[in-house]
Amino acid sequence: MTTSATAAAVAARVAQDAIDCAMGYNHHIKLGLWLSLLLAVVTSCSLSVKNEYIKGLRRIAESGESWAQNEMGRCYALGDGVQQDSEKAFEWFEKAADNGLPIAQCNLALCYLRGDGTPKDYGKAIQYLQKSANQGYPKAEMDLGLLLMEGIGVVPDRDRAKYWLEKAACQGIREAMYILGNLYLEDVEKDESKALYWIQRAAYYGLPEAQYHYGCLFREGLLVERNRDKFFRWMIKAQQNGYAPSRYGEWYAGRYLIVLTQKQEPITDKVVLLQALDEKDIDSESKALYQQGFNLLFGGEVGQGNHEAITCLIRATLKGNKSAKVLLSYCYATGSGALMDPTATALLFVGKGRIKYKDSGGTTTIDFEIFEDGSFDKKINWQKG
Repeated sequence: MTTSATAAAVAARVAQDAIDCAMGYNHHIKLGLWLSLLLAVVTSCSLSVKNEYIKGLRRIAESGESWAQNEMGRCYALGDGVQQDSEKAFEWFEKAADNGLPIAQCNLALCYLRGDGTPKDYGKAIQYLQKSANQGYPKAEMDLGLLLMEGIGVVPDRDRAKYWLEKAACQGIREAMYILGNLYLEDVEKDESKALYWIQRAAYYGLPEAQYHYGCLFREGLLVERNRDKFFRWMIKAQQNGYAPSRYGEWYAGRYLIVLTQKQEPITDKVVLLQALDEKDIDSESKALYQQGFNLLFGGEVGQGNHEAITCLIRATLKGNKSAKVLLSYCYATGSGALMDPTATALLFVGKGRIKYKDSGGTTTIDFEIFEDGSFDKKINWQKG
């Protein structure tokens, strides 16, 4: 038997097992394990085998099997075995979601959040996240908690946000643990024991941001007794996991929200000019937040307010301000006030930009270009007077 024939036979056997599992499906995690195995086999197959897999998968999906409908959506969303098509991905996710599959309901919500294959609709995104979360799907629980925390598509509700984040955290979602811990720290009436518990759990679960934050607690003697050895131990763990020293807390949750809700803008040759606004042009909350972020980055003591600037720019971006979105991309590219993050960089903006600001001695111009892989190039020019 040839290699491709062997692979095809294995794929067929695993596919049948996955179907049998789906027919007696009681828990999304069990199904997910089978689908992961199936995908691993199919990915290693030849193109002809993958084409046969897609044909068979389509037949199963058209017969009404929700797991296959969701998998067809995934294939179209990623262009895996078929030509990438956001609208077809949305259609298949919708079929599976309406058949009650929690992972598909979460995927459909993301389509509505980002405007992938359908116009943006935060109300419907919340609706499908709620359905998915009600069935115990942990990613939907976390995403719903974040949207409730920030008030995207819904009235802000920190108590409900905590409820859903804790549900996700209890299922092992380490990002939810960390964000939950920070929420307890930011409350007017802080709950330091719960804050420490969740930050510590996220650190032990291997989240680099949480490991850095947990180490800082030992350095500063906050929530725990000062301990230099533990401080260095957790700093090393965080750095080994690729985390460079940076601020934490609201920035991290905001960064997750950016990735969750933003869709990459079309690449353009137009140079985007970023500068301070005239007072008469600040006619909305998003512009005021952009102005505040810009001034904190480039006004007065440049770089002194970077962390607060990132928070302002995140909030302005979530409110639809495109200048803030481009400037935030620059910050993630260069590490200005935030951890360098190529994924967030390229998601927010790819193209050319120019930053202009005045200081006491003259005018600084920064010409930069951000590439599709999140890398960047920049040139700085300063003119006196």
